[in-house]
Amino acid sequence: MKTIRPIFFALLLSNLLLSCSKDDDTESPTYLVVADLFEDTSIMENSSATEFRINLNEPAQEDGYIILKVTSTKNNGFQTNPPVENGEIELEVLKGSTFSAFDFTPVNNNQIEENSTVTFKLEESSDGILFGSKSSTTIEITDDDSPATASFITSSVSLIENNIEGVEVRIHFSGYQIPEGSLVVEVEGNTNDHFISSYPALDQDQKISIPVPSGTVFTTFQIYPKDNALLENHQNLKLKLVSNSAGVVIGELSEINLVLLDDEIKGKIKSVETITKDGKRDKKTWEYAVDGKVSKVLWENNSTSMAQGTDIYYYSGNGLIESVSAFPGDGEYFIWENGKVVRSEVNSGFAKTAYSIYDYNFSGKIQTKTIFHIQTDGSFKTSGKHEYEYHSDGNLKKESIFKLNSNNILVFESSLSFDTYLDKGNPAPIEIIPTLKVQQLLPLYYTYIKEGVNINHYYINKFNAEGQLFERGSQTETVFYTYY
Repeated sequence: MKTIRPIFFALLLSNLLLSCSKDDDTESPTYLVVADLFEDTSIMENSSATEFRINLNEPAQEDGYIILKVTSTKNNGFQTNPPVENGEIELEVLKGSTFSAFDFTPVNNNQIEENSTVTFKLEESSDGILFGSKSSTTIEITDDDSPATASFITSSVSLIENNIEGVEVRIHFSGYQIPEGSLVVEVEGNTNDHFISSYPALDQDQKISIPVPSGTVFTTFQIYPKDNALLENHQNLKLKLVSNSAGVVIGELSEINLVLLDDEIKGKIKSVETITKDGKRDKKTWEYAVDGKVSKVLWENNSTSMAQGTDIYYYSGNGLIESVSAFPGDGEYFIWENGKVVRSEVNSGFAKTAYSIYDYNFSGKIQTKTIFHIQTDGSFKTSGKHEYEYHSDGNLKKESIFKLNSNNILVFESSLSFDTYLDKGNPAPIEIIPTLKVQQLLPLYYTYIKEGVNINHYYINKFNAEGQLFERGSQTETVFYTYY
C-alpha cells in the first residue's frame, strides 16, 4: 500500500500537466505571421484608383484584421476603400491569404497646389499577426495641374460715350480653370473724369475683381461710359490683367487699350493733308473745344518760309467767331452786324495792316469781299476783290479773284469753279470766314482758270466703311482725311 500510493499521485500529476498542455494548444495558433507595409511611393493627382497591399510573410492561418492609422497634410485630397473612419482604416485578413489591401484614389481638383502626403501606420491587429520592420509608410500625391493662362482676346476695344449698353470685355483661359475670384483687372487712366463704371464694380484703387466660374474657358466684364453734352475729345485708358492666384499666369496679351469715343466729337474732321505731284505738302489739323467749336487749327506747309504754326480761334459770348490769331497782337478780327460779318481787320504787331468789307446777296450769302491794305502814308487802299456765285442749293459755284494792277485797276487774276457736287458731305469745305462754310457737299471736280489756262481737276474718291472720305486723288495732287 505504501508503494502503490506514490505511484498513483505521480500518474495523476502527469495527467493534469498533459491536460493543461492540450488546452494551451487549442487557444493559440501553431505559429505567427508577420505583416509589413509597402514602400514609400508617390502618385499623380489625376491617377485612378490604385491598390496598395500589406504583405504577410506566410499565409494567414485564420481570418483576422489589421488597423491602419491614417494622417494627411490635406484630408480632402484622397479617398480610400475601405474608407477612413476616425483616422483609421480597418482591413480584413482572410485565412490562407498572403496580403491585405485597400484602394487609394487622389482627388483631382484642377487647382494649382503644393504636393500633399498621406502617412499609414500599422496600429493594431488580431491575434497571430505581428508587425514587421516596415510599420509606417507614406504616399506623396503629386499635383499634376499647370497654371491656367489668362489673356485678352483683342488688343483694343472702343466705347462711344452715348452707348448705354456699354461694351463687353472678354478674357480667355487656356489650361486648367483658376479658382473663383482669382483674377483682377487694373484700369490705368483717369476714370473719374472720363470713364465710366463697370460690372463688377471698380474699387477705390481702380481695380475690377473678375469672378471665374469653375469649368469655364472664358470670363467677361462690362464697361459703361459716362455720357455728357460736352465735347472732350476721345480718351484712352489701359486695362491690365493682374494675377491674383497661384493657379493663373498672365499671357502675352495682358494689356489692352480702351478708347472712349466722345459722341460730340466722333466723326468730326481731324486733319486734311494735301501732297502734290511735285512734293509740296500742306496739312491742317483741327482741335475742338468742349462746346464742339473749333479751338485750334495746326498747320504745316513745306513750301513757305514758316513751316508750321497754330491758329487759335476766339468766340464772343454768343458763340460767334470773334478772331483767329497765331500770335499775340497778330490775327484777324471779325465785326458782326445783324448776324452777319460785315468787316474783318488784320493786325500785325498790334497794328492794323489790312481790312475787308463783305457784301451779301438776297439769300444772305457773301457776294463780294473787298480787301484794303495799308499804304506807306498810313492810309488804306483797295488791293483786291473776291466775287462769289452759288448753286440754288447754297453750295459755292464759283470764286473769282481780282487784283489791282499797276494802273490801279482791278483786273481778273483767277477763278475756281465747282460745277458738279456729289451727294456726299464735305468734311473740309471752303470757308470765306472761319467756321462759316460755303460748301455742304463734296465737289466732283473743280476748274481752275489763270492767265488764260483752264485746268480741270477730277478726283477719285475713296470712302471708309463708315462712309467717310479718307482719300481723294487727282492728276496733280492727293488729299488724305482723318477723323476723330
